[in-house]
Amino acid sequence: MHRSLPFPVPDPGPVPTGAEAAAPPLHVVTSEAFQTLLERALHAGPADRLIGQFVDSPAATWRGTRLGVLRAGLAWQVLSGHLASERWEVRGAVSLEQRREAPVTPILTALRLGESEWLELPKDLYLFLERNDPNAGLRPGAGPMRAVLHFDADFDYSPPSAGIRVFTAGDGIAFLESWFAATRQQNGLRGRSLHANGRLLESEGPAPEWKRLFLAPEVRERLDFALRRFAAAREPRLAAAGLRARGGLILAGPPGNGKTSVGRLLAASSPCTFIWATPSDLADDDAVRELFELARWLAPAILFLEDLDLVAEGRARGFPSSALGQLMTELDGAPGDHPLFTIATTNRLAVIEEALRNRPGRFDQVIELGPPDARLRRRFLAARFRDCTLAETDLTWLGNRLDGASGAEIEEVCNAALFLAHEAASESPATAEPVAVTRTHLAEAVGLLRRQPDNPVAGFGKEA
Repeated sequence: MHRSLPFPVPDPGPVPTGAEAAAPPLHVVTSEAFQTLLERALHAGPADRLIGQFVDSPAATWRGTRLGVLRAGLAWQVLSGHLASERWEVRGAVSLEQRREAPVTPILTALRLGESEWLELPKDLYLFLERNDPNAGLRPGAGPMRAVLHFDADFDYSPPSAGIRVFTAGDGIAFLESWFAATRQQNGLRGRSLHANGRLLESEGPAPEWKRLFLAPEVRERLDFALRRFAAAREPRLAAAGLRARGGLILAGPPGNGKTSVGRLLAASSPCTFIWATPSDLADDDAVRELFELARWLAPAILFLEDLDLVAEGRARGFPSSALGQLMTELDGAPGDHPLFTIATTNRLAVIEEALRNRPGRFDQVIELGPPDARLRRRFLAARFRDCTLAETDLTWLGNRLDGASGAEIEEVCNAALFLAHEAASESPATAEPVAVTRTHLAEAVGLLRRQPDNPVAGFGKEA
């Protein structure tokens, strides 16, 4: 039943037409900007509210990036000094437990580099920064500049990394670029030898020496030339002339002929940063990108990639890895021509993507390391038995029997012969005389290696 209202209703007048008819009622008026503001306010957690109140600017925005934990740890290492040099002061630091919306004690996670060396990274930490604006006098009412830095290390992320964001009413990109530039200049890993995960390459025993690595003269000459050219590219005169700073080469050949030994020698003797990477460090495009970014942060650097064929198999074979395309992109170089020399090893040169192995500018040359020839075998054996008693005729005999053997196989024969000679001598009274190695010991040592399954050394069957 219709009920009359207890007060008179005014005449609404004529019905609106045209633009007036399109105007929505006040209770549904909104705008895109207001909807954005509303959503931000309704979904804002304690961190967002705190950041908004601290920055106190409607123009505040955030910029961010994600770094691998090693680069993030280096950035955190230099942050305090960088903030001081840029006249930023820390007004507060807090970690927030999102579910309880309450502050908690900040946590630092340690990344181990060596036996007594670590890098620390904060977990979910907010730093509230402030500095006086040098141009504040030109803008009446302008207050200090403020920014909030959020640093969140996540070792459960794959690969482990840290998210870094800066909230500011100014230029957040400039803030990050300035900080990272300082990190590249000041970090404590430049010039050192390390694995891709940051663990330092700590040598055990005496440092390896080039004179103990028996390479063919032409191999050593080509390797030396490539390394000299890389070092020379940093000289101002050649840099001004346009000599490319980056470069690369592939060390190819059967196992056991010195490819890894070259890497160990460079790690021990290189005057620049040396980074050793295995196929597990190149698992996907993100891992490849992070590895090369790390190398550029630590440049000048030598990046040593073991077993390239496991991550760079040719596309024509139908099974390219997800890392292959990114690897080619990184080898092409980032803007700025960073001084980065990439050395890769492989036992299977033929399966590697042709656009890598036949492309100067990525890998400039391929150096083959094969089994040592008769001259190198003779030098190797003479050096190996230099502190023993061994007849020249027996040394010659052994060199002939080892035709076609790899350097690693020759080393194993020498070790077995020395042990057999020691066992024979231990049956006699103790003596201070050098170990006496006979042809009997040599023949038995060769026989032990010949009995290994799938022995590839055809020359072991030859008689002297």
